[in-house]
Amino acid sequence: MTSADGRASLYAAQTDEIWLQLLTIEHADLPTPIRLVNNTEDIVSDGQTFTAWSFPPILPAQNDGELPTLELTLDNVTREFTATFRSISTPFTITQEHIRASDPDTIEAGPFVFESRTARISDRTLRIEVGTEAIMNEPFPEATYTPTTNPALFDAVDR
Repeated sequence: MTSADGRASLYAAQTDEIWLQLLTIEHADLPTPIRLVNNTEDIVSDGQTFTAWSFPPILPAQNDGELPTLELTLDNVTREFTATFRSISTPFTITQEHIRASDPDTIEAGPFVFESRTARISDRTLRIEVGTEAIMNEPFPEATYTPTTNPALFDAVDR
């Protein structure tokens, strides 16, 4: 999904391009989504303002046979998130996107959508373990054909 300019920046031996990570945290109990950017100043991307915040990139651990889980660590020195996240008791959604500072309206990678698993709040950080949809727990094939759900199919076999 990377643009031609984005690819050129990625493949260049040196570049002045600044890549930023956008996070959108959503939950039914939040009046508005929380939008953050790992930058020193706010960024407007696609008409939405993302607040400058300190957090490292989210990178998945790669373990064979397991769905990736990630840990997002947000700076919480101001305690801005403490009450908000303590009031949420069900999983929330985190959408991650990557942009270039020179072209913030072009999403270079993403959106990657995660669901929270756990959240731990300390005096300095908010650590959120996130993961993707548990597709390994879904039945395959999705549909099953039984005389109850598909009687016409079984009537044809009985003839």
